[in-house]
Amino acid sequence: MKGFVKIEIIKDGSVTGVIEGPNIITRYTQELLSKLLVGAPGTVILSKVGFGTGSSTPTPDDTGLTDAYIKPITNYSFPEPGVICINYTLEENEMNGITIREIGLFTSDNKLIARKVLAGIEKQDILKLNSTRQLQLFTSEV
Repeated sequence: MKGFVKIEIIKDGSVTGVIEGPNIITRYTQELLSKLLVGAPGTVILSKVGFGTGSSTPTPDDTGLTDAYIKPITNYSFPEPGVICINYTLEENEMNGITIREIGLFTSDNKLIARKVLAGIEKQDILKLNSTRQLQLFTSEV
């Protein structure tokens, strides 16, 4: 299982920067997928994205973000078997005056499943962030 994120920084309607790279998938994700495969009661869904100020090195044991601002995911798609593309946007009127240093994906019960740490984006009312995160859940490798 692996993840990849691409973030477009948009200023006044034009892309002014792109951040991309792998992200950490948490151990909770493995537990969740195991439960989903057998239809265990109480399973939850991926439904939220969070933006935070923490800068600690990501690990599979991460459980949250620092000073998190959490909002619903915009949409998702399945470009190929075992792959989910999740899209979300941080609008011009959100988190202004904050330095965003981490972005995470959360389940409907607010558990972190993936985390990416950034160098830092000084959020201003003229900046918008568009992001696509890809989760490759399964591979056909033996």
